[in-house]
Amino acid sequence: MTTTTPTTTRAAAGAASATAPASSSAAAASSASASAAADQATTTFELACPICHATPFALPASDPYARDCACPRCGRTFLVSRGSGSAASAFCDLTLTSGAQPTVFEQKSWVGTELFRTEAVSSIYERGWRQGFARAGFPGPQREFDLAMRYLAPVLGGGGSGGGSGRGAGPPPPRPPVLVDASCGTGLFTRLFARSGEFSGVVALDYSETMLRETRRLLAASR
Repeated sequence: MTTTTPTTTRAAAGAASATAPASSSAAAASSASASAAADQATTTFELACPICHATPFALPASDPYARDCACPRCGRTFLVSRGSGSAASAFCDLTLTSGAQPTVFEQKSWVGTELFRTEAVSSIYERGWRQGFARAGFPGPQREFDLAMRYLAPVLGGGGSGGGSGRGAGPPPPRPPVLVDASCGTGLFTRLFARSGEFSGVVALDYSETMLRETRRLLAASR
């Protein structure tokens, strides 16, 4: 059993530009092959300044929250939020208001967005809220995961059925890709992608700080 170091980043949609396939929140992998384990140990999440999209931010999976992300070009520092002071609740904040004086940007609040930033919604999301998606025709997490892996099969070099068992006869890619789980919520699919062993890293991205903290909590509980 191998586990990648959880990596968490907060960003508005499109605000975090990745210089390599990576972006935001938390990562954990299990049931990975030996080669995948080596890839995970050396993974660096390459992000970029959300303003100029030019200055790279390299977050090593071994210690992604060691320092804030500074962009000399824009004169801005994007903060690492450590919550209770431990990595278990940390995330990198790449939203435009991160580290800025309150007068620099006027933050507009939308009811729907703010609702998902509340601890109440984050705490019940997988305890009833997400299950309501079935009424809208969603087939359920496992089926949705299988569909996603089938869609990703061309870049995985095989069947993309999860667990590394569905690869085709051709040679595997030299290094498993990094997956970005955009709008990850509480990391329901982050955990499934991470456990599949198909990726060298899984990055969970969300605008809601409370969702990211719940993602980290559930990742830790699932090990």
